[in-house]
Amino acid sequence: MSLFVLGANYDKALATILTAAAAWLFAEIFVRKQRMALPAILSLVFFVASAFALPLAFFVTPTTTVLLMCALFSTIAAYVHWQRFRVPITVAASTVGILTATVGIIINRFPGLIEHKLTILFIAGILVFLFAMYWDSRDLARRKRSSDVAFWLHLLAAPLIVHPVFQQFAPLGGAQDVNTAILVSLVYLILAVISIIIDRRAIMVSALIYVLYTFGHLMQSWSVGYGLALAGFIISSSLLVLSAYWSPLRAILVSHLPANMQRNLPVTLVR
Repeated sequence: MSLFVLGANYDKALATILTAAAAWLFAEIFVRKQRMALPAILSLVFFVASAFALPLAFFVTPTTTVLLMCALFSTIAAYVHWQRFRVPITVAASTVGILTATVGIIINRFPGLIEHKLTILFIAGILVFLFAMYWDSRDLARRKRSSDVAFWLHLLAAPLIVHPVFQQFAPLGGAQDVNTAILVSLVYLILAVISIIIDRRAIMVSALIYVLYTFGHLMQSWSVGYGLALAGFIISSSLLVLSAYWSPLRAILVSHLPANMQRNLPVTLVR
């Protein structure tokens, strides 16, 4: 970052290239040789960010075409970084670039679709979720790099799925009532069951902010003091209980699924 700030005073493009080169050298030392996790993520972030910023250094106005170039450059950079260092988060970074470029092209070609942005986000989230399940299926014992790749993809898919779903009937900032609370509870229950079956907590955790907001404001409308804090206490306590019985509950749920589905789910906790 310091290298970019110093170099930008002379030439933004050169500063961007130098930052990318420094990030690559950083990865060669701390990732390739010493196998350090945090430096691996940092090197990827700065390398991909530099690739994203490179087209912006040549254009004053960030048009749609320029932004598509940024997405393309960052995707290529993430792919090259993956081929060399195999950092698990890289696949998720590449997926972000691909999604950004694809959605940008679609919106540029059909501007009217911007009104359906939540639907587009949801579809993108489902695709990323399926991609994450593909990586999970390559490592059902959760012992290899594929499982770590799936972890980051699930983190990416979760908000893309959760946000459009809850924004349809329980938007943040909107009015909350009993019917909304019931709908939020049902949706959260479905998401929790999915999380337990696939043994990933990302989707369930991503939905928590909507659950907390809905029940917190509902309690406040009932003149319950510290409604948000009370809702947080109740929900967090429920999650602790769920975590304590996660394995046996998952074993029960998975045992009722078709055999072909069970074969493609993690086996570590299945009884």
